[in-house]
Amino acid sequence: MVELMEGTIECESEVGKGTTFTITLDIPVAERQLEEMRFENVDALIADDDPVLLDTAADALESLGICTERARSGPEALEMIRRRHAERKDYGVVILDWRMPGMNGLDATRNIRKLENKWAASIPIIAMTADAFSENVAECLEAGMNGHIAKPVDMKLVIKEIRRIKEEKKFEI
Repeated sequence: MVELMEGTIECESEVGKGTTFTITLDIPVAERQLEEMRFENVDALIADDDPVLLDTAADALESLGICTERARSGPEALEMIRRRHAERKDYGVVILDWRMPGMNGLDATRNIRKLENKWAASIPIIAMTADAFSENVAECLEAGMNGHIAKPVDMKLVIKEIRRIKEEKKFEI
């Protein structure tokens, strides 16, 4: 099979130690798929009180070309949104952990929607939570969120959710 694909296969073996097979194939990258998974000129705010999850999600989005800023609480996210709007550099999307102490993602969303500017009323906000039951999704939507992503975060689902919101609401993401 390897030869049919114009590749090579090598075998190294040592008695008592084991065997290593190395297969080399020249397979072109699907350019269209890479293009479809990239976002250019998109700024995102991600808020999560767990620094590991926050960094993991932000790094994954950055690998797709999305510029991210990170907040560790609902109040910090709200302040960052206010500051960015005052600088006329609004985020393209906001991703909020549902269960942050002090001000959870639902309350942060309600506060964002109450801000006195047109942009805050319409910015795409996505919940990021381990709570993935239909009633949790409904609660997110009732709070003013546009979408829901279950943890652990699957980047394909994040992309799908961002694109769905973009198409549904005609956002410029």
